[in-house]
Amino acid sequence: MRGDYPDTLFRGSIATASLEAAIINAKYVNSNPLDRVSRDFKMNGLNLSKQTISNWTVWSAERFLKPVYDLMKIHQLKAHVNQCDETPLEVIHDGRPAGSKIYMWVHITGELSPVYYSLY
Repeated sequence: MRGDYPDTLFRGSIATASLEAAIINAKYVNSNPLDRVSRDFKMNGLNLSKQTISNWTVWSAERFLKPVYDLMKIHQLKAHVNQCDETPLEVIHDGRPAGSKIYMWVHITGELSPVYYSLY
């Protein structure tokens, strides 16, 4: 007897919630570059290109994590004190010329609230 196949995150893909969580963990917690993540999966019999992995992560952020981000931002901006730190970043590609400068803002309050990031 076989168990049910887990639901996928995107139609026509094999991306499950646990597979995407493993990718996000490898990339953002363990600081592994996507080519290494792809190579590690391939060594275990799962052939995923770094482009596929990257697409799934972007789509997951847009579809599943953005509502959480938006809620965090609403609560953050209601706080009495909102501390920010800016970090300049160089654009690779997002519709602006390569090498353009944007800023990432890290926001936190003194009320044990979560941290959120914004780009301008």
